[in-house]
Amino acid sequence: MLDAAGASCSAPPCVSNYTMWAEETTRRVLNSRHHTYPWKRRGREAFVCPDVRHAGVPCAYVPQDDRLLLPRLMQELGYRGDSAELGVWIEDFSKLILKAWPSGRRHIGFDPYLAQPCVKHERDKHCITSQSDFDGIYSKTKSRLEGQFTAGRVSVLRNTSVEAAQLVRNGSLDFVYVDARHDYRSVKEDMGLWWSKVCRGGVLLGHDLIWPGVRRAVVEFVAKQKDDVHQVFITADHVSSWFFFRRPRECGAGEARAGLALVRLHRQLS
Repeated sequence: MLDAAGASCSAPPCVSNYTMWAEETTRRVLNSRHHTYPWKRRGREAFVCPDVRHAGVPCAYVPQDDRLLLPRLMQELGYRGDSAELGVWIEDFSKLILKAWPSGRRHIGFDPYLAQPCVKHERDKHCITSQSDFDGIYSKTKSRLEGQFTAGRVSVLRNTSVEAAQLVRNGSLDFVYVDARHDYRSVKEDMGLWWSKVCRGGVLLGHDLIWPGVRRAVVEFVAKQKDDVHQVFITADHVSSWFFFRRPRECGAGEARAGLALVRLHRQLS
């Protein structure tokens, strides 16, 4: 297991009042201090959210932010554990995650860099890039990323999503970023494999809702997991990103202080 050195999830072990936690978390997302865009971007309000709401899950559009909102929130809210990224490619977003979330413990990128056949009607990177190009991209990406940050802060491993999931203990990650294959079956598989790796109070995040297969997989997944998802957030970048928190466990009588601590932290940051 990759987290054998110790517990790597920093989300609170429980919350004393789930409704209050959900309201505070939503407020923090919608009132983030740092925006990507100086104006509110229109045109995405009706994108995906109606389908999510029809599935019985609340959905909110964040009009001034893109996918960078999540690592910024992790920093603002005091998360300091491990994270995983499925689909590193040329490390552009990996670097942004690491810079926006300096308190994070370890970021692990998984990508097989493997040429594969295209899925019908899809033209994704894995099926339009040659294996020799993939080999070169992997070497350069691994060298650049692991050379720019403190030793142990980031690792790039050449594994498929299925292989990687076997290396990570359940409930050990503050967040997982899904941006590998974009066909429906693959996204559905990735979400199913990695949801259990996210700790209670952690986040599942993904990219490219503009792809029909991604939209379908996300809507179906949150419909199935709606007891554990209090809100889906859709960002304003042109391809639209999505994320949602995993419901934390509610505290027992002797654990109430841990749950209240997060609420107090939210209020201090507001």
